[in-house]
Amino acid sequence: MKFTIICFVALLVTHNITAQTAQVSLKIIQDGKTYLPDKNEIQLQRKPFVVEVTLQSTPGVFVKADFTDSMYRLKDDEPVPDLEKLFSETMTEENYNKDKEIAISTEGWSNWSYQPKEKWSSFDKEVKIVNDYTVTGSRTVQQFYTDDQQTIKVEDIKTPLYLFFLTTTNDMKTELKRQKIKISWR
Repeated sequence: MKFTIICFVALLVTHNITAQTAQVSLKIIQDGKTYLPDKNEIQLQRKPFVVEVTLQSTPGVFVKADFTDSMYRLKDDEPVPDLEKLFSETMTEENYNKDKEIAISTEGWSNWSYQPKEKWSSFDKEVKIVNDYTVTGSRTVQQFYTDDQQTIKVEDIKTPLYLFFLTTTNDMKTELKRQKIKISWR
């Protein structure tokens, strides 16, 4: 019994350490130019772009993409509303981003991830495996798919795009890190 308890505690500690080291790095690429979201805001031309995501010690990142700034306005010390409902509010993405789009939703979240055992990824087909803990995936964005099932091409967009990225512990009860980007158009 003592051995079982020790193993359980060791597993729990390992799980929490792994969850705490989860990292997500972001880049936006357009016409060969890289934009790093230092100040949370970038300007792009109204044409296709790529969101490059590096996942370290995590299989994915939750993404809230919206044309309103409701999540973007959250202060760093404000909790994410309904964090415990995150998994049930997550929308299904197309395998390998075949439609080259981002799902826009005022209610739902996406989970951008790479699942090699299931041969499934919400990133474009080419995923760069750095090592056992780190992968880099890209999402080419040519259009947006909205809650009301409309498709809007990037060149037709009129309003800013707000992206909110969130990593959590595996039980989704604790936020680990958030990043946000506002994309305005030239």
